Amino acid sequence: MVAFVVGNIGSTTFRSPGKIQFGVHTKVGTLCRKNGRSMIMVASAESAEDVELSSEALRCLSFLRGQRSVFCALQGFSAVDAALMRKNDTARSYISDVQLNHATGCPGKDLYRDIRDNAQVIVEKAFDSFSQKYSALVAPPTVRKNIEIDAEWLLRIIGYGVAGGSLKFFNKESLALYPILYNEIGADTAVFMDLIRELKKATQSAIGTDAANKYFDSALETIA
Repeated sequence: MVAFVVGNIGSTTFRSPGKIQFGVHTKVGTLCRKNGRSMIMVASAESAEDVELSSEALRCLSFLRGQRSVFCALQGFSAVDAALMRKNDTARSYISDVQLNHATGCPGKDLYRDIRDNAQVIVEKAFDSFSQKYSALVAPPTVRKNIEIDAEWLLRIIGYGVAGGSLKFFNKESLALYPILYNEIGADTAVFMDLIRELKKATQSAIGTDAANKYFDSALETIA
């Protein structure tokens, strides 16, 4: 099966002659044009075990991966810190040592460095534990990859909160798109929250302190 979805990322309308299927033997490619506002997604699937995503879920995925971030720096951040976080979030990157050393704010920079420098270990450990709980859910390769990306991005964004010393770092409107995606793959909000709990446990283990726990707890409270 081959499906094509063409849409404008900045709108709520997608035109599709079929649904994109995610799962075993699925290949997904994206081509962004006009500064990333127009997207063509092509998927080919060869397995009956694939998971189908509706056009609404695909729109949410496009927003979350291509345009809208779940990060928000409107509350609890100084103006300077907010600008620094937004710059790095746009680049989907961690804050560098050079940026931290020249920052006039970032009260949590030392704790942030510990998380950033152990990020790969944290994500791998958290996802391994998550996969043991939800082995059937993460069996399709593309579903597995998307949840891995979620883990990476969630840790990075929670890290911005740590660096800025703010417990208010989630964009609730963007965050509300995740339940739509997770429902499509047979999960729910509780599963998404479990992913954050695994990141919390893995972070404490990797950095040897529970100092960052309150930021993960704040993330869970925002979602709940």
